[in-house]
Amino acid sequence: FIEPLGLNAAKSNRFIQRAYTKDDINPIFGGIQQLIPRHEKLLRDLEQSVLDRKQNGVMENAIAAFAQNCRWLRLHMDYLRQYPQMLFDLVQLQKRSTVFRRALKACTASAGFINIRALLAAPKGRVHQYHGFILQLLDLYQPEDPDYMTIKLCADELERMNKECSL
Repeated sequence: FIEPLGLNAAKSNRFIQRAYTKDDINPIFGGIQQLIPRHEKLLRDLEQSVLDRKQNGVMENAIAAFAQNCRWLRLHMDYLRQYPQMLFDLVQLQKRSTVFRRALKACTASAGFINIRALLAAPKGRVHQYHGFILQLLDLYQPEDPDYMTIKLCADELERMNKECSL
């Protein structure tokens, strides 16, 4: 969805009134472009952990997936802090650039008429979902279990992030 906007910006002639550049769209879509591949990797890792659990009965891979990905989850917080400005920039660019409006309309149509604001808002709900999942995972372990502290630390970090998202 986002790549065609960037390609169109690259082709767009800067001397044409109401054109737009990659510098115009990067503040709006740059953050989500960083988050989506990481989110997809976490989902793949978690799906693999479910398959592994069916085979060997342990959830070690799910714990490892969250432990490895907990650091980049902080990107969500940066993203959420920038979210109001992203929406403002999106609206301003839509008002200013006819070329951008047309390109955005074409991209949303080719992506099945995706709601652009919903796409940009999606990371906000993910922190809550990640927190809920890790809490369910924590319930499967006893405090004396060796993996318990790793899960607990991740759960605590996600809880802080979740509270921050709710503000």
